[in-house]
Amino acid sequence: MLNEVDFFHLDSEDAKFAAFGIRKRLRINVRPLNLDCDPINPQKPFIIYNGDGYQHHLTRRIVRELSSKRRMIQLPPFSYLHIDGHDDLDSINKDNNTYRSFVQGIVCDQCCDGVYFLEEGLIGTRRNHPVLLTPKIEPSRLDWNKDLGEAKQNEVYASIDFDVLDEGAGIHHLFPQSPIGFGMHRLLWNIETLGQKYKFIGVDLVGFSIKGASEEYLEVSLDNIARVTRSMCQVLSAS
Repeated sequence: MLNEVDFFHLDSEDAKFAAFGIRKRLRINVRPLNLDCDPINPQKPFIIYNGDGYQHHLTRRIVRELSSKRRMIQLPPFSYLHIDGHDDLDSINKDNNTYRSFVQGIVCDQCCDGVYFLEEGLIGTRRNHPVLLTPKIEPSRLDWNKDLGEAKQNEVYASIDFDVLDEGAGIHHLFPQSPIGFGMHRLLWNIETLGQKYKFIGVDLVGFSIKGASEEYLEVSLDNIARVTRSMCQVLSAS
């Protein structure tokens, strides 16, 4: 399972710390990744350890580069799935490349065939299956439809921001949202259930931070990131 997936980390202190901790726990090789995404093989599933929430805008670049690589070898288009406590659609001074606005940038890039949000991550509504929402254009900003939908493409690239978790749910992050009952169990259930329906081609894990956390809680955080990694590997290798 683990040997069927490539692992990378970006260049931030938090990403390197997470990569080192996961390497020890799972005995995997986690390679450095530049923003050109040169080492990524678009025909093999992969996991990227990104930095804290302020680095989430780098997901836009990853999506763009992955799309370009896949088009070059005539692989089909993919959908983008955003699992996050925030929709990251808030354009700041018309800048669509910040940690608060990059999803709007992904929409504008049109490099993937559909952008989707996990409903439960945004508002906490629990159903007997994961539900996806789509962005819609409003006069002042992009928003998300409350109409329930499904990803247009079966192949999905996902970005998981650990601030989707309630504060104290097991992974230290900088932007806790109001508690909505979304803990590690709910995150893993959503990942594994979505994996039964869609073919996941890659994921980046973002939002983990070493800032302000005790040594003990950092170890707990790394244990839980390893759990998420294992769960994602099951989904990626089964796709």
